[in-house]
Amino acid sequence: YKAPELLLGNSNYDERLDSWSAGCVFAGLLFKSHDDQPFFKGADLLDQLSQIAQVVGSEALLDYARSFHGTRGDLSPEMRAAIGSYNPKPWTNFLPPVSPRRPPRPPR
Repeated sequence: YKAPELLLGNSNYDERLDSWSAGCVFAGLLFKSHDDQPFFKGADLLDQLSQIAQVVGSEALLDYARSFHGTRGDLSPEMRAAIGSYNPKPWTNFLPPVSPRRPPRPPR
């Protein structure tokens, strides 16, 4: 549940970091409860950044990170490649499939 600003090397953070972590917990409960995995389960720092960017979009991720003073503007080529240029995904993409309800049986 490491927030993007920490993944990008920022050491100046506030309560938004806790909000990010809580949001990740809720997303895991709401969207992926069937496999008991964290919503963003990166194999390493770069994979974690990539997974976040693929969901929230690259620009949104960078805008969020820039809102913290001290976030490095000099991202490594590896970080830039991991963040890529992804568009945000609609949250409905993460909802589990819903099976249609059967009508109630008439009483016998």
